[in-house]
Amino acid sequence: MIEQLKIRGFRGFSEYRIDDVGQVNLLVGTNNCGKTSILEAAYLLKLKGALSAFLVVLGQRGEEVVLDNRLSTELDLSRLFHGFHLRLESSFAVGCTDHDATKRVFTSKIAENHSGYGLAVELNDIFPDGGNKIESFSYPLKGRNYSLPYDTQAINNHFQTTDYDKCTQFIPSSSLSQERVVTLFERVV
Repeated sequence: MIEQLKIRGFRGFSEYRIDDVGQVNLLVGTNNCGKTSILEAAYLLKLKGALSAFLVVLGQRGEEVVLDNRLSTELDLSRLFHGFHLRLESSFAVGCTDHDATKRVFTSKIAENHSGYGLAVELNDIFPDGGNKIESFSYPLKGRNYSLPYDTQAINNHFQTTDYDKCTQFIPSSSLSQERVVTLFERVV
């Protein structure tokens, strides 16, 4: 279970930290203050930067690139980066500390690679005994606007094969009826 969450350079947050994360957390705030962004950052971290997770996060908000006054099949990756202006080496990071003192840091940045530009992702697990495990990979981007090609098959595979932790749920308030709140509370308590 996550006990602390740190966010740097993600969406509207230059730096943000939540301490004392509990089993159940309630995020409250005005519209457009970053509640959903916190959940998206945790989602990307939980799913270890999987391409499908990026596609889901951008797709759910309809963040497509507009080309010649029409929507394209590309997603606007700039929306994930603080300030929304991408350039080479733009980056964001999400990190957490678990109850057993294991730290996980997920970093994404725009990088040049052999085929043009890519979204370089690094996942670093740091264990209490001092050991660590690093995973790195890159997703190809299109053009100088660094957009992410929308991949319907990756989205479908994501929902069919992702092993979701039954204790981690993203539940938008619009889907919460009084009955659903009671059911969720009873499951936790």
